[in-house]
Amino acid sequence: MISPNDENVVLFMPFSEGSGSTAYDYSVHSNNGSITGASYVKVKDGDYAMSFDGSADKRVDIPDSSELRNTDLTIGMWVMLKGNLSSYQQYLIKGRDSQTQYYSLQYRGGDSKSFSASFKDDSGNTGYSASGILTPAINEWHFVVGVFDRTAKKSSVYVDGEFDSESNVVSGTVSLGNTGVLRIGEMDTSGTYSFPVNGKIRLPFIINTKLSQDAIKKIYQDTYIE
Repeated sequence: MISPNDENVVLFMPFSEGSGSTAYDYSVHSNNGSITGASYVKVKDGDYAMSFDGSADKRVDIPDSSELRNTDLTIGMWVMLKGNLSSYQQYLIKGRDSQTQYYSLQYRGGDSKSFSASFKDDSGNTGYSASGILTPAINEWHFVVGVFDRTAKKSSVYVDGEFDSESNVVSGTVSLGNTGVLRIGEMDTSGTYSFPVNGKIRLPFIINTKLSQDAIKKIYQDTYIE
């Protein structure tokens, strides 16, 4: 299980308050988020998720803080897709992809139909996205995790506790120092590149270290719900 008291855990957001306009971060860093348009939904045994309807301007915004900018990084959450598998959906992004030094977790629709994680610098010219091969199921929970290993220059995706894919960094050194908002539920509010989520998100977290597959599988097992 993730320990909220671990200094390396910089975001741990279980949505356990179940109502209101603030999503609380239970890590020691208190990176709380403001909710716009999205709604709480109970999933099981008192647990909650955040529900999104696939339209723009539904999000959780978390202000920038120094601990949300790091190099080695693990980002993850439980997700449930609704509707169909054709649409690109932005689960989490720090900054946005037209800016530098951003990181993100998303579902790639179209022909890809897989989860991916991006860790990029220099407007996307340095860094890489690891796109998975698993095609998710509609209306089922999936545990999606992206890991960035700066030393090995490698990004990886894990789904449901298992390794899915990895990619090597193209060149240079990636520095994930974007000072923009950390957003959950869509990319931005312009409407042009919103990529809103249609489904549910549960237990988003960010850890300022690269987790092993064994550690990822343990979190998957500890937080699994049917």
